[in-house]
Amino acid sequence: MESAKETTGSDAAREAPPQGAAGFTGTSKSLMRLKPSEDLKLDDSPFSIQVWVKRARTRADDTLVSQGEAGRLSGVSIGYSKEDTLEFELGEGEELSLPGFGADGQKWIHLTATFEPESRTQTIFRNGGKIGSRVASGKIGEYTDADCMALLTLEEQALAGACKKQNRLKGDILIGQRSNGKTGEQNPFKGSLDELRIWKQELDPVTVLETFDVNIEHRSGLVGSYTFDDTSNLGMDKSGHGNQVNIAQDPWPDWGYWPVWPAWLRTWRQYCPSVARWAYPG
Repeated sequence: MESAKETTGSDAAREAPPQGAAGFTGTSKSLMRLKPSEDLKLDDSPFSIQVWVKRARTRADDTLVSQGEAGRLSGVSIGYSKEDTLEFELGEGEELSLPGFGADGQKWIHLTATFEPESRTQTIFRNGGKIGSRVASGKIGEYTDADCMALLTLEEQALAGACKKQNRLKGDILIGQRSNGKTGEQNPFKGSLDELRIWKQELDPVTVLETFDVNIEHRSGLVGSYTFDDTSNLGMDKSGHGNQVNIAQDPWPDWGYWPVWPAWLRTWRQYCPSVARWAYPG
């Protein structure tokens, strides 16, 4: 991997993943699903999510990582909007939104999103540098009555207090999509993800800058580490916590998901672009 340590928050110099990356084609079946253990729940506690991203498009809703239940609105969501806004959402109305990132398409960018519950601060870092933050107003993950009522059936609405008991910060962690109401997973990502890390702590700016372009597998607070390099076990958690990722694959011939792009395939695509485009989205 080429070093991306230029000036704080600058464009990354990375050209390609050192061994492999996870590829997504923007289809509804192109995703990874992680059943969270207790240490992986992104509840109202400190957490950080880091990932290398290479978008294959702009002007599209691309969700990178989210947590939520099918049929319910997402609690945590990180990604890009069709306006090319970089977004870190903690629930409806609790969104850190940063415009002007259309140039993040077709090149490797490193993102870190952190949350600290005591101060209720959401922060986004790009290539090791802080680019924005906000203070959340409400309790993270709770539905408002209006949000909840819109999602419930008439029978469910008749149950007194049903809405107030709902919470978004539970359910699977989705990589490459989000859970978005009764329609299920949406906003599928098209492009490449690499070196995803989930921390059960807020990373401070110094740690983000020191670690974003360094290979890390075992460290205090790191509860999920996915390099997407092992073709025989792509979803292996290298943090030592055993939080394996389940890979979803489309039926043949629409492969929706090509797990690792080895060197021979990258070379083959250069000489046969029209044939390889469907199998290699990046």
